[in-house]
Amino acid sequence: MTVERTRDLNWNAPRRGVAVALRQLAQLEQAGGGSRGQIEQFWYDFYERELTGWAVPGGLQKYRRELSGRGIVIAAGSAYFRRLVYQLRSLQSFGCLVGTTVEVYHCREDPLTDPEIAFLWSEFAITPVLIDPLFPEAPPKSIKLLTLKLYGALASRLKEVLLVDHDAVFLESPERWFEAREYQAEGALFFLDRQLHPGNYGYVQWLLEHFPQPYSPAVQRGDVVSQRSSFQQDSSLVVLNKARGLLGLIAATRLTHPDVTSGFRKNFADDKEALWHGFELAGAAFA
Repeated sequence: MTVERTRDLNWNAPRRGVAVALRQLAQLEQAGGGSRGQIEQFWYDFYERELTGWAVPGGLQKYRRELSGRGIVIAAGSAYFRRLVYQLRSLQSFGCLVGTTVEVYHCREDPLTDPEIAFLWSEFAITPVLIDPLFPEAPPKSIKLLTLKLYGALASRLKEVLLVDHDAVFLESPERWFEAREYQAEGALFFLDRQLHPGNYGYVQWLLEHFPQPYSPAVQRGDVVSQRSSFQQDSSLVVLNKARGLLGLIAATRLTHPDVTSGFRKNFADDKEALWHGFELAGAAFA
């Protein structure tokens, strides 16, 4: 294997260094520790530490070994507690709280109160997890309500997760999406957002410069690049196999950090479009 030696890991200029490094890390992971030479192992260790150390301090391989099962991950805050309870009752009516792991995460920006935590336990046998202490290496002010869902996905040790917004409303059990053909094929399923505000808002050119070539069909035919809409992904429901899309999830979360001043943060709000950006950057598959 030929290792492209780049130390340009500046997330503010991901067109070159980060994209190359993420793909190199994925290739080295596939090679496996037993078949890697000293040079390859050096670069694997370097990329793993620089790119993912803040998210999975124990290393990617250890993290993947800890993954098992499937379930639902919900991000919520005290200001939205009533919506969270409504959603949990809805999931309960579909039988999702019986035999299915449901994890609720909150953060210091808007933590659940002690009475709210006690209520969730008494009504649903769910103990919410305060997420901030789980990521001591994350940049200051990076964990907040609008990025909490991404951190919840990383914190969870579920292998397959439904990432759900606290205000999402379901008419049937969302667990059916685990069986979707597209998800089974690609390991990640994203949903298109509504088409609003067509036109070029100044970031189409940045996108084309930002994503590695050749462009994927999702980029070429996407609503943003084709200027049909200023939105592309509805992030209120995401279906993800983390064993297959972990690097994409880490890249998406990293793009939302305050110290990243690239075109992404200038043009998109927090986790709204972060997942498909991160997956494209990491070369991770999704449908």
